[in-house]
Amino acid sequence: MQARVLVRLIVLAAALFGFGYAVPARALDQGAAVALVNHAVDDAFKTFAGKGLSQDQAHRAADDLIRRYTDLRVLSAAILGRYWTAAAPADQEKFMPLLVNYAIAGWASQITTLDPKDKITVTGAEPAGEIVRVHAVSTSPGEDPTPIEFVVSTVDGRLIISDALIENVSFIRTMHDDFTAFLGSNGGRLETLMAAMQKKIDANSVAGAPAPAKK
Repeated sequence: MQARVLVRLIVLAAALFGFGYAVPARALDQGAAVALVNHAVDDAFKTFAGKGLSQDQAHRAADDLIRRYTDLRVLSAAILGRYWTAAAPADQEKFMPLLVNYAIAGWASQITTLDPKDKITVTGAEPAGEIVRVHAVSTSPGEDPTPIEFVVSTVDGRLIISDALIENVSFIRTMHDDFTAFLGSNGGRLETLMAAMQKKIDANSVAGAPAPAKK
C-alpha cells in the first residue's frame, strides 16, 4: 500500500523529525497535535497523489520534502542510538544525507503511483504523558483499512511527529533495530554501514533507470 510508504516519508520528513511548519510549542494539546498531523498528511498527498511522477521525479520531490522540513541530526541519533554518539563528527556528517538517499532509494518507486483515492484520516487523539498519540486510519480502494498512530511531541520549541506506528509497528524502532543489529555485527563501524547503504542506493538507481533506447 503506497499510503504506508507515505506515512514513513512523512515521519522522515518531519524533523524528529518535526514535520511541518514548526508550530510553536506553547502547549502540547490534542488540537495542536491533530492539526500538525493533518498538515503533514495534506502536504505529502499534494506532493505525490495523482501526479504520475517518474521515479526520478518522485525521488527529487521526496528529497525536497525531506530537506525542507527535517532535522537529520536528531533523526540520525534516534535511529543509531549509542553508535551515533560514538561516531566521529566527519562520519556523522556523511551519514545524514546518506540516510535520506537510502530511504528514498527504497521508496521512490512505490510513491510514483499514489492513488488520489488513498486516504489517511485522523480518528482521534489522546495525551500520554509528554506526548500526544494521534490515531488515524489509512484506506485504499479494495484493501482493508490500516490503523496508524502518529506520536507527537516537542523539541526545541516545536511540535514534531516523532514516530508513526503502522499496525502497531514503529517506523523509527524498525530502522533503529535494523541498523544497530548491522553495526553490532560489524564492530560498530559506521563506515561499514554507510558502504552497505550506498550499495543499496546504487542498486536501486540502476534498477530504476530507464531502459536504453533501441537503435
